[in-house]
Amino acid sequence: SDLRSDTALFDYFDSLFPGKVHSACVVLNLPDLETTSSRRLRVVRRLEKSIAHYEATGKRPMHRVGNWRMMCCGVECIGAQRMCFCCNFGKYHDENDHTPIQKGDIVDSISYYTRDLADMNH
Repeated sequence: SDLRSDTALFDYFDSLFPGKVHSACVVLNLPDLETTSSRRLRVVRRLEKSIAHYEATGKRPMHRVGNWRMMCCGVECIGAQRMCFCCNFGKYHDENDHTPIQKGDIVDSISYYTRDLADMNH
């Protein structure tokens, strides 16, 4: 039987121990939900920042997948030594490239975060 609601759980134990059950509560383990929610919020923030950069400069922002970022005055920034795209590692992905993206690849930030957010929402 499905015991995922407080009422169903109460009814089940009350059938086993009639009149002896005071209450029943389903306890949820939420660390996975909290982790997923934090990741989603981070992706939304990065997407919004990428769109704002594009609107301010007219240039689509790019980034290397998997690089660390630092916080400065509450603003997430790419580490200075990691901004160079001229190094010879990682593959460049454009909007029409549907091959799997790997750590170190250079991607269009708006497309990447839009796709990442869509994947999380489904």
